Amino acid sequence: MNLGKIRFSAAIIAVTFCQLISAQDQKSVATKESCLAFVQEFYGWYITKARDLNVDSLDLALKERRSAFSAKLIKGVEAVDADARSYKEAGLDFDWVLNSQDPGDAGDYSVSDSKLSGDTCRVDVFRQRPDGKGERISPEIRFENGRWLFVNFHYPDSPYPQSENLLSMVAVYLSDIPEQKLKRNPNDFDALTEVGVRLEEEDKLGEALTQYKKAIKGRPARYEGDYFAGLLEERMGERAKSNAEADIRQALSLKPDLSKDPNIS
Repeated sequence: MNLGKIRFSAAIIAVTFCQLISAQDQKSVATKESCLAFVQEFYGWYITKARDLNVDSLDLALKERRSAFSAKLIKGVEAVDADARSYKEAGLDFDWVLNSQDPGDAGDYSVSDSKLSGDTCRVDVFRQRPDGKGERISPEIRFENGRWLFVNFHYPDSPYPQSENLLSMVAVYLSDIPEQKLKRNPNDFDALTEVGVRLEEEDKLGEALTQYKKAIKGRPARYEGDYFAGLLEERMGERAKSNAEADIRQALSLKPDLSKDPNIS
C-alpha cells in the first residue's frame, strides 16, 4: 500500500507544538493562531499513528491524548463502542478524526484556515487523494480553562444531515439501542427481545426469559416472543436436568447407600 506523503515535517510539528504549549500555558484568550496550532499539532501526531497498521489510532488518541477531547465527545463515542461490543455490531465503523474507513489509504492531509467565533473555532483539514479528488474535515474546537478541546468533528461533504457531524451520528446511534428504546417505552417488543437475546448469549438465562415474558405480555399476537421463550425454556430444562443428574452422581459417590432411595432412579 502506497501510504502517500504527510505534509507535516518534524520541524513544523515541533514549532506548532511549542506554539500550542506557550498559548495554553499563558491561559490567554482564544486566538485563530493558537486554534490553528492546536489542530496542526494534533493532526501531525495523529496521522502518523493512523498510517501504522499495527496501531488502533482512535484508541490510542483516547488514551494518550484524552485531554484533547471534551467530556461529552468522549462519553458519546465510548458509549457507542460499549454498545457495539455488547451487541456485536459495527458501531462507528470509521475513523472519525480523518473521516475515513481506511486511514492508511494514500493521500495527503493538510490543515488550512481557521474561523474563530468567541471561544469556538472551526478549522479546515483537507485530504487530497491520488485520483485528484479531495474531501474536507472540519474539527470544531472550544477554548475552555485556558486550553483548546475538540468538541465535535464535522464532515461538510456528507450527503445526509444526520451524518454531517460526529455528535449527531452518536446521538442517532444511541437513540436506537434497545436500552434507550426501553427508557422511552418499557413495552417495546423488539427492544425487549433484543435485550433477551443478548442476555441469553451472556448466559444470563433467567434474566433473558424475563425479557421474553415481558415481550409476550405486551404483544401476545407476535410469535417471536413465544418462540424465543420456548427455545430458552427447553434449553433451561435440559440444563436443569443435566445439573440434577450431576448432583445425584456426586451424592452417590459420597454415600453409596443412597442407591436404595426410591427417589433415585
